[in-house]
Amino acid sequence: MIEIDDSRWPLLVATLPAEPTLADLDSHFERLVRDFFPRGRFAGVVDASALRSGGFPAGLRRHSAELYSLHADLFAKGAVAEAFVIVSPLQRGMLTAIQWLAPNTWPRRSFATRGRAQAWCLEQLARNSIPAP
Repeated sequence: MIEIDDSRWPLLVATLPAEPTLADLDSHFERLVRDFFPRGRFAGVVDASALRSGGFPAGLRRHSAELYSLHADLFAKGAVAEAFVIVSPLQRGMLTAIQWLAPNTWPRRSFATRGRAQAWCLEQLARNSIPAP
């Protein structure tokens, strides 16, 4: 299950488990569409630091890219920025593959720590005149 913390809205933090499943991804994107995009623009942190080596295989990367593409209009309108917490070169490679398959129009960056990722997202919200916590 992908945990979502919206306690600091419009900063949203999603934490991936060590080995997410297709159902986890589907549920995560369904929740974004149902619960968060209707609330307005936001910046998101995706914390992938707990991913195990091989925990996000090619099929999941393709599926993730398909979900980003399916909801591209919502992301283009609602996503101010997206930061990824990535701790290994392998994880960076996985993110690069997803970005190649589903290019984006919003700023995306990766960071080694959640604190830096959150700070950058808060800066992006401020640049867009969106009040943050």
